[in-house]
Amino acid sequence: MIKRLTALLLAAMIALLAVPAFAEALPAEEEAPVFKTLPIYYHSSTLERTLDVAFFNGCMDIPYCSDETAVGLLYALTGYDMRYGLTSYRLLENAGMLHRLDEDGLDIEAFYMLRENDSFVLINHEENLIWINDRDLFAAAPFAVSGGDLVTASGFFYDDDDAVLMNDALGIPYANLYRRVASQSYKREGEVTEILLDDYGIRIEEYDGHFYVPLATLSDLLLPCPVTFNGEALFALGDGLDQSRVNADGLTQYDLYYRPGVRERSPELAEFTYNELCLMLDHCYGLREEHGALNGFDSYFIASGLEADLKNTDPHVFTDALYQVLAGNFGDLHSGLSYLSSYAGNEYEVTHKNKSITLTDYNRVLNRFLKARAQSGIAIDDKIQDGYYEIGDTAFVTFDSFVSASHDYYDPDVADQLGDIYMSDTISLVIWAHNRIHREDSPIRKVVIDLSCNGGGHLNACMYIASWVLGAANLSVENVTTGAQYTTVYWVDVNLDGQCLEDDELGVDDLDVYCLVNGSSFSCGNLLPTLFKQDGRVTLLGQTSGGGACVVRSTSAADGTLFDISDVHRLCIVKNGTFYSIDRGVDEDIPLRKPASYYDRAALAEYLDTIR
Repeated sequence: MIKRLTALLLAAMIALLAVPAFAEALPAEEEAPVFKTLPIYYHSSTLERTLDVAFFNGCMDIPYCSDETAVGLLYALTGYDMRYGLTSYRLLENAGMLHRLDEDGLDIEAFYMLRENDSFVLINHEENLIWINDRDLFAAAPFAVSGGDLVTASGFFYDDDDAVLMNDALGIPYANLYRRVASQSYKREGEVTEILLDDYGIRIEEYDGHFYVPLATLSDLLLPCPVTFNGEALFALGDGLDQSRVNADGLTQYDLYYRPGVRERSPELAEFTYNELCLMLDHCYGLREEHGALNGFDSYFIASGLEADLKNTDPHVFTDALYQVLAGNFGDLHSGLSYLSSYAGNEYEVTHKNKSITLTDYNRVLNRFLKARAQSGIAIDDKIQDGYYEIGDTAFVTFDSFVSASHDYYDPDVADQLGDIYMSDTISLVIWAHNRIHREDSPIRKVVIDLSCNGGGHLNACMYIASWVLGAANLSVENVTTGAQYTTVYWVDVNLDGQCLEDDELGVDDLDVYCLVNGSSFSCGNLLPTLFKQDGRVTLLGQTSGGGACVVRSTSAADGTLFDISDVHRLCIVKNGTFYSIDRGVDEDIPLRKPASYYDRAALAEYLDTIR
């Protein structure tokens, strides 16, 4: 066992590049691995590259990546600057990087990957473990102020030399939609992450001076998106399976994924898929404690009677069982199947329909409000007709999901077309609404933000509208596996002058601002009213919001089944220095009991005049 010291010495770590050589390769009597160069499709059938993988013990459906191949894959997916190589625990301890509790193991060799932000990973073959000093920071973007800075937009303008453009008058960078207020942000580092692979029957292999880790294990623990194997090729699936762009053969990524056809899983793959599923959920599912899986998901599956089906070689039996886990046992609205494996095929329909009461209740509430909204004419076929609408002195801003920027708003041509595109994403809508509300001789005195059918979406868009309304907007996050806690303060540029100033704000101190919520206001649709409630300057109308505290994680089983879960990053509010989950939702300030009351805009605008 090892623990982190408080100071990380980057210069000393670089000096470790000259390290002892590996031990001798595997004994001759052990079967040598089979090496293959496979095509890998990065997010589309048209972005094809190759990746070298190995197969061990005669099993040809569980690919492994060498230590150096893992570094290359990480770089291809993230572009992060990393140093890597072999080291020993003695050298790491001498450099002040960590302290080894077991002094007998100081000469154990490990492969390290060190990022530019001092976070690093150790792959230890002898003890069969993966160790990460700061899991959040290792996954953070280079521009992030902490491991809890979850907004994925950099917030900077760059010149032709990739240097950040500075506003010399203010002494700060020009803001590209977002600016992080680092001086007001907070972080408390969590515990190190040590994953003992023996607990899951998974092995790090050694051959010819290199360590090899199963691709599925790398995907679960270190990669930014699922990377899967369908028996023929590898797929990096950051946005699901692309069904639009075709390659030279007229095939989409979706076609290629399912090309091998329906077939049985080998006993080795079935067992490994189960073990890897337990590992991934133990270390990546954010509601493990709430679902009583503190003894691990192997025990959880046994107690639930699902172990045998999850180990079944029949891919349809496995798929049904996994559906039961996600939609029945978890039922947290973030968890669910996305795409079936190539083994199960793309036409198989799940036969186990045991959904949780949470899913049933959520759909019941949502359908009531969708029906009432359709009767009002605000939406046709669930499509909002106008996201910005005025009645007298009241402006209504309505959207059903948080969609990140889809245009370069600093482009003058885009600015000229904003009236035609403001329904394309939440950023466009905010910019358009801000311009209309603050136009010359504007009659607007009240603003209503309608989240009544908003099921969530991208955090970037949520924090953009939060900052538009509140000015500096706080995002507080807790990692439930490491205990790390963060608050990141964002301020956004709405008037597109490259600065974040008071004239970018809606003007909540001068206008009366309201937010419509109910039980179907979920995830980011729950976070935004929670931030409003905590600030106290926005009045919540309607019913208690639907909750949803965890960030969504897209992941995969080792057989290529793609699904979503609630991640380990739990969104919180901070009260008196204590982090509290927002999963239970936020209560309204003024109740509206009937769905029709939300959508009679004229009556609602008139009613708001009576509120003081």
